[in-house]
Amino acid sequence: MAGVGDMLGAKYRLEELLGSGGMGHVYRATNELIGRAVAIKVLRSEHASNAPIVERFLREARAANLVRHPNVVDVLDIGQDDHG
Repeated sequence: MAGVGDMLGAKYRLEELLGSGGMGHVYRATNELIGRAVAIKVLRSEHASNAPIVERFLREARAANLVRHPNVVDVLDIGQDDHG
C-alpha cells in the first residue's frame, strides 16, 4: 500500500494524506521531475485485484478528464504500479 513518503511512478512523492473514502485515499504530492504540487488518488490495496473496481476507478479518472470547469480538478495522469 502507498503511504506518505513513498514515490509513485518514479515521479510523484506522497507528502500528506488529505482524505480517505470507500475506493481510495487522496494525498498531497509533488511531481519531483517538475516540482509541481498535485493531488493523487490511490485505490485502496484491497480493491487492486478486483478488475471491475479497478476499471470503475480508471473510468472515473477518464470521465473527470473530459470535464472542463473551474470546480472540477484536471486529471494529469493515470496509471498502475507494480502492485496494481
